[in-house]
Formats: sequence, structure tokens, C-alpha cells
Amino acid sequence: MLPFGFKIAWFCLSLTGLLSCWVTLFSFGRIVGAYWPLVYCIGCTLLQGAFCLGIIYRMQPSNMPNSFCIAQSVIIGFGTFLMTGVAAAFSIATTLAVLKPKTWGDNGKAALIWRPVYFVPVVAFPIFASAVQIGVTVKYHRTFSASDDMHCDYVNPMWIRFLSYAGTPFFLSIPCLYLSIKSIIRVYKTNKHLKRSRNPDMEIDHFTALPRRPNDVHIPRVLSTPSPSPDFSPTARREPLSPALASPALASRKFHMPFSTPTLQLNNLNSSTNSSRDTDEPDSPVSSSFPTFVNPPQGGTVSIDPDGISEVHPQPREDWREILAAHSNSMDMDKRSSLKWNEDGKSDFDYNMKGGDDDDDIITEDSATCAPRTMPSIGSKFLVYRHTPFPQNSIQSAITRKSRRQPPPTLGPAVWRIIVFQLAFTIVQALACISTLVDVIKNRSPSPFGTQHVALLLSAWGPVIIFGP
Repeated sequence: MLPFGFKIAWFCLSLTGLLSCWVTLFSFGRIVGAYWPLVYCIGCTLLQGAFCLGIIYRMQPSNMPNSFCIAQSVIIGFGTFLMTGVAAAFSIATTLAVLKPKTWGDNGKAALIWRPVYFVPVVAFPIFASAVQIGVTVKYHRTFSASDDMHCDYVNPMWIRFLSYAGTPFFLSIPCLYLSIKSIIRVYKTNKHLKRSRNPDMEIDHFTALPRRPNDVHIPRVLSTPSPSPDFSPTARREPLSPALASPALASRKFHMPFSTPTLQLNNLNSSTNSSRDTDEPDSPVSSSFPTFVNPPQGGTVSIDPDGISEVHPQPREDWREILAAHSNSMDMDKRSSLKWNEDGKSDFDYNMKGGDDDDDIITEDSATCAPRTMPSIGSKFLVYRHTPFPQNSIQSAITRKSRRQPPPTLGPAVWRIIVFQLAFTIVQALACISTLVDVIKNRSPSPFGTQHVALLLSAWGPVIIFGP
């Protein structure tokens, strides 16, 4: 015979577990927006309540009347069937949820929406199983006899327990276990497929547009009258300013200039434009005025060597990845400004003319922003260019555009807890059967304390452990 103190301890654990189960599942239902899982609490209340009512008779079955024993056994069985039906509905819900990865991010709200199919395990199964148990109980109403258990139970014949808490719920838990394992495998395969389809090597978006350059800030220009220049031709000769310049004696002479005239190599204009992107000065003046020749005291002529003009071959447009790569290396380059021409003759720099009328300007289109910009005439007195590089934040935004893609969907924590609960509930139902199965096989009297008593407490504390904070 079990000591009364042990029975009191089991009574307290059962009652506190029942209260905790209500609080936990009510909070869980409020989070997921579904309150039908509280049906589990109703079944738990019937199970734990019928057990705790035995305290009236000091939890001694020999002191309990036969009518009370029948009611206690039927109520315990119906409560177990009701909880098993909710667990089966959970299995169906999670199975349907894992088949729709797009709903994984709603934390179980879509998974626990009531569906008509839940009517079968939650309502139909408990009623049918209880009807069978009640029919057998009425037929063997004398099956209850004195025992050392903590509540009234079927003793003679003992196999009736398999129609109550020790058999029927376990048989329904087997397909639930199968669905739970299948759901876990399905989630694993789906996550593996999503990771493979979102390989970092495949994250490069070839259709990502270049970052737009900021709008050019208007800079006041100093206007000056440009000197008209005739069409240049390699074979053309400048008209002499005086007849003395036509003297053939000056053909082989060289003139000393007050400064060294730099040689303009057009092919040098193709050098990198990225060296000046980190400079703090937004613009810099460049003087491109042509020298004015003074009539020399002696005759002579000035000629232009046609061979000095190098042919400019159009360079192919750089791909945007090369532009971004060149920008990252701009810190290691010299702080020099250079011009860069595309294959259609458009420059990557904005030119503003400090001198000249707007009619003499050449209107082109920016290759990056498609905004019109002004190109000065070759005869302008001053030439001012401003380099408008890509802002660092725009480039970083373009590079990390793939990081703004939505992360792959993951199964919500609520659904994972439901799956864990399904597995745990199957174990609890197995515990409820072990002692009865052993007693029937060995054909011995019921054990005073068996695994079904442990399953009794786990059915109340299980939701608290799994769904609790």
C-alpha cells in the first residue's frame, strides 16, 4: 500500500499542473490567434479533476463506492481521448503547414486555423471511444475491486484498460508519430533545397542597375568670348601674319617659348578616372588656351606635323563590375585627374565652360544618368571639369543589394513546439500502456504504482514545459 503522504504529493502535482496547463495554453492560443487548442485543457481538467476527487476517500479505492469508481474511470478515459484528439489535430495542422513554406514566417497562425477535418479527431473520436468504453463498463460493472492503486481502475478483467487510457489513445498516437517524423524530414529537405537554391555564388544580380550619380550642383561660370577656330585639317596651313613668315629660311628654325608647350596625347586620355574620386576638392580649373605667336623679326613659317596626331581608337564601354572594382582601388592610386572617353566620344566628366556663350557649347548626354550636360568648344579660353564619382553609399548599396533580399523562410517556433509536443505526447501514451501491458502478460495483480501515474502528471506538465516561456 502506498503511503498517504505520497498520494498527497501526487495530488498537489496534479492540481498545480492542471492550473499551469490552462495558463500556458491560453497564452499560447492568444499568440497564435487560435483558441481551439484549449480543448486539450478541457480534457486535462476532466482527467486531473477525476483523479483529484479521490482525495475525498483518501485516494483509497477500497473506500470508494462502485458508482464513484464507474464515473471516475469513464471520466478519466474521456479526458484522455479528448487530449489525444487534440494532439492528432496538431499532427494534421503541422503536416499541412510544412507543405506551404510561404506560411512558415507567420509563427503558426496559418497552421492553427480551424479546419473542418479537425472535427474527426477532436469531436468524433472521443465520443466514439467513450461509447465503447461505457458499453463494456456497464457489462462488467463488477470489475472494480479493492486494490492498492491511487484511483479506481479495471481489475477483473484487466484488459478493459486497453479500451480506456492504456490502449486506444496509443493506437491513435502511432499515425501522429508518423506524421510528426514526416514533417521533420520535410522541413529538413525544404531548408536544404532553399540553401542550395540561394547559393552565394548565384547571388549576383546581373540585372541590377548602376547607382545613380547625384545631381550636379550648378557652379557659376566666368563667361568670356571664345575665339572662333576654323576646321582643323592635317594638311591645312596657318595664314602667315606677315610676309616674313613665308620665308623658307625660318622653316628649319625653332622658337623659344616662355613656357614648354605640353604635348597633348589623345591616347593618354584613356587613363583611369578613379584616381581623383577621393579628393576633397569638387572641381579644378584646367587651362587649355593656345599660345599667340608674335611676328618674329625674321621670316619663317610654323608647320604642324601630321604624324604627331595619333589615331584614337574607341574603347569599349566598361562593365559596371569593372567600375566598382576600380573604385575600390582608388585609394592606392595617385591623386591625379585624367579624362576618359567612351567609344562614342562621351566623357565621364562634367565639363563647364568658364568663358563663351551657351550657343557654342555642345550638349551631350550623360552615359550614367542620361542627363544632358555641356561640352565647351575647343576654342574656349578656360576649361573647367568637375568629377562626379559614384557616392560611396550608392556603391555599397549596389554591392550589397543581394543582402536586402528576403531571407529564406524558416518554420516558426510555434510550429516547432507543436511538433515536439506531438512526439512527447506519443511517449506519454506509451508510458500509460507499459505497466498495464506487463501486468496482463504476466497475469498478475495491478501494480500499486505504475508508469500510468507518471503519464498522468506528464499530460498536465508537458504543455507547460514545451509551450512555456
